[in-house]
Amino acid sequence: MPGAAQLLEPVREYLSEPRCAVLSTLGLDGAPRQVVVHYRLEPGHLMVNGRSDRRWAENLRRDPRVSVVVHDADDPLHWVGLRGAAELVADGSSAVDDAVALARRYGEDPTPYESQSRVSFRIVPERVFEYR
Repeated sequence: MPGAAQLLEPVREYLSEPRCAVLSTLGLDGAPRQVVVHYRLEPGHLMVNGRSDRRWAENLRRDPRVSVVVHDADDPLHWVGLRGAAELVADGSSAVDDAVALARRYGEDPTPYESQSRVSFRIVPERVFEYR
């Protein structure tokens, strides 16, 4: 079975662009919950960051199963999806640093993130697929 870095390799160029992702988690009732997030591609995973009090972050702390879709705004029928598990990798000041870096990647003002309580999750794919 290929490792996460190998799974991401065919879509690395696509995911390297600053696109928005739809992150799906499982709520307490078992129903799927979606949220739009920014991400950063790493060698074997995606990193996502959010406020520590967000429902999706609470869901991932409780149940790490996750699905992500990254849509191509220029080609509506093209998207990349991945399914895997999330792992909390940063909170506090290091997660704020991640938020600031993501804001810069997406051309946003990073100032509002500097005073927030943030968390970062690593999303390690178990399956990656691309649709055109």
